[in-house]
Amino acid sequence: MKIDDLNILVHLAAGTTLEFKEKFSRSIAREIVALANTIGGKILLGVSDDGKVLGVRDSNTLRGQIQDIARNCDPPVKIREEVVDRVFVIHVRESESKPVQCSDGFFWRQGAVTQKLSRDEIRDFFRFEGSIRFDFTPCSRFKYPQDFDQEKFDTWFGYSGITGQPQVEDVLVNIDVAERVGSGLLFRNAGVLFFAKNVRRFFPQAYITCLLAKGTDKADILDRKNFDGGVVADIESALHFIERNTRTAYRIKGLIRENIPEFPTGALREAITNSVMHRDWFWRVRISSLRFTPTASRSLARAACPGAWRSATLVARVFAATL
Repeated sequence: MKIDDLNILVHLAAGTTLEFKEKFSRSIAREIVALANTIGGKILLGVSDDGKVLGVRDSNTLRGQIQDIARNCDPPVKIREEVVDRVFVIHVRESESKPVQCSDGFFWRQGAVTQKLSRDEIRDFFRFEGSIRFDFTPCSRFKYPQDFDQEKFDTWFGYSGITGQPQVEDVLVNIDVAERVGSGLLFRNAGVLFFAKNVRRFFPQAYITCLLAKGTDKADILDRKNFDGGVVADIESALHFIERNTRTAYRIKGLIRENIPEFPTGALREAITNSVMHRDWFWRVRISSLRFTPTASRSLARAACPGAWRSATLVARVFAATL
């Protein structure tokens, strides 16, 4: 790992494949097990939850303790250690013999949270393990840089909080939407959803339809728009559609006017984002809806093909930069 890679990672939120730890403790076994049970990842030792680099002192004792913890997992977990600019980086490989446990039990990653598995969850783990993860699946039809939209990446990068001028390829690899193959990049499906010039050439279901209907039966359509400019742009467009078709009150305090939207903007954005994040991208036909109901009308933000998407964690992490 290079210093530029570290600088990118500390500006990202912790997530399914990334964990921050200020200092070493034996409880790090839980994070090692959780990453091994999920898809692997990195633990940055010497970094606070808000991404501030505090640093740790590298020593043979520390390296030995961490190796012992990984070896004492059942089954043992393969890790690799390195120090980058005072940060101790633990690379955890996804286990080939899941589920893995430590002395505290079985754990896995749910977004940025290390969660202990109950007995029922362990049973479900065995049932679902091996199912295909849409977001991490390589998309061989996507050709970089021919199909890559630099403008979409620049927009996302502006939201991300990453400082400096890192190489685009380094950012894409570190946020897990692409992987290096030889001298080129192989994009994963999540990277295509965010950064393809024409997303629907790869995923025809990647669009959002918003409509405004009179009454509750949606028989009389007052307004309807389709958005297919990529997930980030589509969420913002859907948000603006709802804001345009709902009421805004205002309050005067002194000489200052305060606008009061019928639905809080932050809550709307989160609701739409969650709908996109948790859609089942393998389905291309089914429809589900997000309904926002004012007093006299119903605004329906409808996304084609949502459902239960248990592998939405990568996209959730990339979305964190836009929320």
